[in-house]
Amino acid sequence: MAFLIRLALLGGRSSFGRPLGIVFGVALGMALFLLMLGAVIALDHRDDRGAWTEAVFGYTAIPADEVAPEGALLVHRGETHAAGAEITRLVVAAPPGAMLALPGIAGIPAPGSYYASPALQRLIAALPPDEFGDRFGTFAGTIGNEALSSPDALLAVIGGSPETVRALPRAAYVAMVDIPSSSAGGAYQIVILIGAIGLFFPVGLLIAIVTKLGAVTRIERFATLRLIGASPRQIAFVVALEAFLTAACGAVLGVGLAAIFRPLAARIPLNGGSFFAADLAVGAGPTLLAIGAMVVAAAIASAIGIRRAGISPLGATRIIRERTPRWWRVLPLLTGGAMIWYGAAYGAELDGTLVIGFIVGGFALTALGIVVVGPWLTFHLSGLVARRAGSAAGLIAGSRIRATPGATFRSVSGLVIAVFMVTVFSTAAGGVIQSIRVNAVDGTLPLDALFTYVPSETDMAAVVRATMAVPGVDDVIVGRAVDARASGLRPGSVAWAAPDFATLGFSTAPDAQYATFSSVDYLTLRTRSVETVAVPESAVGAPVAIVVRTDGTASTIDRARTVIERAVGFAAEPVTRVEAIESGVRQAMHELALVAYLGAFVSIAIAGCSLAIATASAVIDRRRVLGLLRLMGMPVSHLHRIVGFEAAVPLIGVLGLSIAAGYLVAEIIVENLAPEIAVGWPEPMYFVALALGLVLALVSVGATIGTIGRNTAVGSTRFE
Repeated sequence: MAFLIRLALLGGRSSFGRPLGIVFGVALGMALFLLMLGAVIALDHRDDRGAWTEAVFGYTAIPADEVAPEGALLVHRGETHAAGAEITRLVVAAPPGAMLALPGIAGIPAPGSYYASPALQRLIAALPPDEFGDRFGTFAGTIGNEALSSPDALLAVIGGSPETVRALPRAAYVAMVDIPSSSAGGAYQIVILIGAIGLFFPVGLLIAIVTKLGAVTRIERFATLRLIGASPRQIAFVVALEAFLTAACGAVLGVGLAAIFRPLAARIPLNGGSFFAADLAVGAGPTLLAIGAMVVAAAIASAIGIRRAGISPLGATRIIRERTPRWWRVLPLLTGGAMIWYGAAYGAELDGTLVIGFIVGGFALTALGIVVVGPWLTFHLSGLVARRAGSAAGLIAGSRIRATPGATFRSVSGLVIAVFMVTVFSTAAGGVIQSIRVNAVDGTLPLDALFTYVPSETDMAAVVRATMAVPGVDDVIVGRAVDARASGLRPGSVAWAAPDFATLGFSTAPDAQYATFSSVDYLTLRTRSVETVAVPESAVGAPVAIVVRTDGTASTIDRARTVIERAVGFAAEPVTRVEAIESGVRQAMHELALVAYLGAFVSIAIAGCSLAIATASAVIDRRRVLGLLRLMGMPVSHLHRIVGFEAAVPLIGVLGLSIAAGYLVAEIIVENLAPEIAVGWPEPMYFVALALGLVLALVSVGATIGTIGRNTAVGSTRFE
């Protein structure tokens, strides 16, 4: 057996090229898999690390006479904005006897001082103080990474007096901060799992195609081994051993590549922030398990592939006509679509794990269904090409595709899956982003305005004067409290004077002296106007809200926000309507689209390599047949057309199915999970990805076609 291994594996530069190809494919696949696995694990760890900032979220205000728990802190959690970013701020105070320590900081900041995350410090340094930095006070120190969910976290811990903090809305006594949070990254984990599925196919196909190329380039050597007595099983063992060893080297190299590219991958934002590089590290156990699975799969696939090649002792492979693909190949595709539809349509009635299972499993089955149905479509398309062929090249290509539809389709299947994946994400993201686009609408907060509530005891005249002094501020409108008992309106309503309604963004003014409207609708509605309700003048009380009209520039808005927060304190959280309308959803969809495009570009690159190798393998495998055609007088240009036809027919035929399936999957998920959102036209980056895939396919096939001349020389047609 050792003699057989030496004969099979050693000799010539190609002996090194084949293993290097397999090593490259396995290393790339292993690195991507480990980075994705690390991201899935890191999302939960990141949520847990930042959970302490949610400790007081949703608490009700503490009455001033309530007794504080022993050792507790007074904490108020709020948000502010600057330069389009949302900043979390915790205002803390230590009552007498407080012993609780906050993670990541040396101690509770004194009133008027603050600790800031590194990202927040960079933002403060980048903006003029009157736009942002003046809101916080004196810098006391940096918040450690162990208390931050991500390197991008914008977090400030600000010191205040117990009396000041107790008066803030939603202030609470906090006796512990080690509060576990439910993972907010579940949707992202689904996306990453789907992305891993999308990358699995092209990486696996690359390994299989490289193995096939190694077989066809060593036909004579394997035939010699058969001639001196080696059995097909021994040949399969030799090839499997080669694949095992090279895959093991590639897997180990992939672990190293994952470590090298981990800092770069950690910078990709997900769920509101990027990662620390250490977050993406995977433990020894999962890594060893992944290496074992990869090398065993590569060895088995290689052994099966060489057995199916049918190498005989006569020095040539037997040309085996594949079985005609049957109609049942459409069933996996239909079943996968049905699973996605069921999981999306009935998600509210199912357990969360079942929803993930139906959607992720349905996506995997749909992707597999495209691969399964591809040979069936390719077979029927080849018949059409052969019947309509107007040249010998078209007839020969159509007949060869019809004889081997599965092998022909496998060369382009990686590219087809990549297009399917990016179509799903791009279509879904396009619909969501279009649906939450903020436009100027009658009866809603103008896009150049700020809105905030203020405490009723605020010196509103001083706030108005200070705000109007900001260059670029055009007007300040004051809203007043409404006595619910005297008016019959719901508590918390705000009354606005009729003459101010034009400045507030209404095209018509109410008939009454004062009127109120839903503040939530005023801040968030995008498609219809807000309804107004008259308020009796006798029910109008003290000022509780203001709207600031500006020239619309970011610097003016941030300066006005800074003035208001300094004058009113941390009870004020001025926001624009753009900031109020689901900014997190818009950011999330952009992040998901970014991940989808990155995955698609990687898949397209791998698929392009697979297409080039598969085409080269087909040329080498048939060099004698093509050489005979050339000897009989067929020009080399006609041979180029034959190979081009064989690559173009399955690619063009199944690419349309891939795009259609991706659009339908996105529509099923979006329309059922979010009926108010319509599936939109894909973003421009989608067409860039498609164009890149097609260009890469053309380049790959074109580069391989250039080798036909030397592979069909006279020496290729010799038979001994």
